Amino acid sequence: MGRYLPGLYDPETNTLTLTPAPLYLMSHRAKRLKMAPLSSGNTAEAQALWRTQRNDLGEAFGTRKAKSQIKAQERGKVNAAAMEGVKSHLMDSIVVNEEAEGESHCKR
Repeated sequence: MGRYLPGLYDPETNTLTLTPAPLYLMSHRAKRLKMAPLSSGNTAEAQALWRTQRNDLGEAFGTRKAKSQIKAQERGKVNAAAMEGVKSHLMDSIVVNEEAEGESHCKR
């Protein structure tokens, strides 16, 4: 097994003095990650905040293509609160359509 021998060179006497040294095993770690919480997953609120901040930066500094993608994503979102009033109407129409289809299959 190898050994580490740091040396000290003296130019006046033109000598090299070697001294045995122990082996130190070291690892590196980012200081920022040391303080980071060890959560396994992000919360929905944190993800929503991150997405909002990313979209704000994209709209401020993004290319025309990136801006149009952000706008398309915003248009494609479904507002669940607005759908609550329509939900019962849709369910009623599904039941009516199923009954009508059942009657038409019986007549054949």
